[in-house]
Amino acid sequence: MKSDKDTKKLDFVYPHGTGSRWKHNELRYSLRSLPEHRKVWIVGYIPNWCTAEHISISDIYPDKQKNVIRKLLHICDDDRITPDFVFMNDDFFFLEKCDIISYTQGTLLKRKSTTGGKYRKAVGNTIKHIGNLKNFEVHFPIIINRRKFKEALKDINWEKDSVCYRSIYGNKYIKDTVEIQEDFKIYTGLEWRFKKNEPFISTDNSLAKYEKFQKWIQEKLPDPSKYEA
Repeated sequence: MKSDKDTKKLDFVYPHGTGSRWKHNELRYSLRSLPEHRKVWIVGYIPNWCTAEHISISDIYPDKQKNVIRKLLHICDDDRITPDFVFMNDDFFFLEKCDIISYTQGTLLKRKSTTGGKYRKAVGNTIKHIGNLKNFEVHFPIIINRRKFKEALKDINWEKDSVCYRSIYGNKYIKDTVEIQEDFKIYTGLEWRFKKNEPFISTDNSLAKYEKFQKWIQEKLPDPSKYEA
């Protein structure tokens, strides 16, 4: 399935924090990998080398999910950003041209059974709100509409109980236009060796510290983006 959105006309948005394990080089190489787009926005912390558009919002919660929701809701009220935008993470890398497709991976209950900690609680809270519906937590860019995202979250007290915002948005607005896909997240060097030739990858913090991965991504994406001072 191909996206019906032309990324050349869309903004790419990175909610970004200070938790990098590689001096924010994950963001550097993610920016180098981007397809054509209108603008890039960094929402939160921005490294001093990065010249993308910036919206300064600090992380006020100990919970990552809540901090990202807060940032996303903020940009939903910012008319400088395209009505539809591409939601990115700093560990998303386009290694070949690929369409931005809405992917799902089984059900939320299945996702809950394979994770732990605060994220497991967020999955459980999401199920309480919307039921055991499709799991959109596949670590791949997703196209979000600013107005619809606000609508999807308006009746959810996410500040009290963390939720999986991708799955809440996806099940409300894009659940009928999806493809089933295994998670793109790579957690170990062994997984990376098997998946490094895929057109798109997402990496874990531990992999970002792996010297062989660092050398490989530097060789794969050697040319600075226009966002590097």
